[in-house]
Amino acid sequence: MFIKYRDIDNDSNVDMFEIGSDFIIVVFRKCSKKYKYTYSSAGKHNVEMMKKLALSGDGLNAYIMKCCHDFYVK
Repeated sequence: MFIKYRDIDNDSNVDMFEIGSDFIIVVFRKCSKKYKYTYSSAGKHNVEMMKKLALSGDGLNAYIMKCCHDFYVK
């Protein structure tokens, strides 16, 4: 089930996300594609950090752009 990203600072391109045990799926604004980041594709540390940021509502877009941009499941 997808959750609307809170975007506390109102400066993110993230629209919503879904969290699983070993993955996170991110949907960006103005984009219908779902980007799935898994332990295998992005690494456990990165996925767990993205989960934490998603739930906090701040910093997810910046983290993805800096650390994980191309590590989604293709």
